[in-house]
Amino acid sequence: MTRKRYVKLAMSRGIGRNQANEIADTVSVVGTYKELNKATAVYAYAKRIVDGIQSAGKALCKFVENLSNALVNAMDAIKELFSGIFNVMHKIHPRQRYRIAKKLGPDTYPVFFHRKPIYHCRNNC
Repeated sequence: MTRKRYVKLAMSRGIGRNQANEIADTVSVVGTYKELNKATAVYAYAKRIVDGIQSAGKALCKFVENLSNALVNAMDAIKELFSGIFNVMHKIHPRQRYRIAKKLGPDTYPVFFHRKPIYHCRNNC
């Protein structure tokens, strides 16, 4: 195989002309262009795998970013919804509010019946 043929085959595998010429200069280390061509085929295959992994990583990062934005928007919508419910609940008479909160479950009592904290004197005076 000639040098020119090797360079053309290397370029057909996605290696640039300058890089293919630099690799062709190392033929004295490997032996022949045919053996060098086999090594170049393995290199090109590995390069495609690495490029595929990199593009998959970029796609995954984009997906995670879009998911993060969607979750932030959903949390904002939920906060807005619950702030409206909270404001409406505080306008309702306490007895009616208690009946509604009781149906929602015992964990909701502190949310709808907020009391200011009581501060005690340290020396029990």
